[in-house]
Amino acid sequence: MKIYPDVLNKKLYGELVSFFESNPPEVRYFSNQYNWNDSLLQGMIGTCLCVDVNDYVKSLILEDINHLLPDSNNIEMLFYRWGKQSGINWHTDAPVLFGGTIYLNRQWSKRDGGIFLWEEESEIRGYSPEANTLVLNTENQNHMVTPIHYDASQPRYTIQLFGTCSN
Repeated sequence: MKIYPDVLNKKLYGELVSFFESNPPEVRYFSNQYNWNDSLLQGMIGTCLCVDVNDYVKSLILEDINHLLPDSNNIEMLFYRWGKQSGINWHTDAPVLFGGTIYLNRQWSKRDGGIFLWEEESEIRGYSPEANTLVLNTENQNHMVTPIHYDASQPRYTIQLFGTCSN
């Protein structure tokens, strides 16, 4: 895993956080419960709400992070709103070339769960989300997100990216 702090410019980061914290009613989410493979949901009883990032916002994000990403013909980008007791069980992102997460919460306590775990050299490693950080999986490493605690003070906000079709 590669971890890059402060990946988005302050203005864009602030606008994204403010927009998603306001939970605007016009955002049409879909639920992980009906769209993710059952193996990803095993043991996870909460709901992660997902929505595609529109092309304009995607282009602004890519302006800031494209230099960190492997070559790809297509990058899919989704916004995730992780609710209480949501998480994702162990998996790889195959067949994509890379997967990444940008953490949006201004502050996040490890006591609230939502810890990113991955396997590396027969060890399990972890990362507690930090604001405006990108975790990038370019080696198809097995990983998961621990459930958000039932009394977390806020949802966990992330942008997920998946690169496909190498140049």
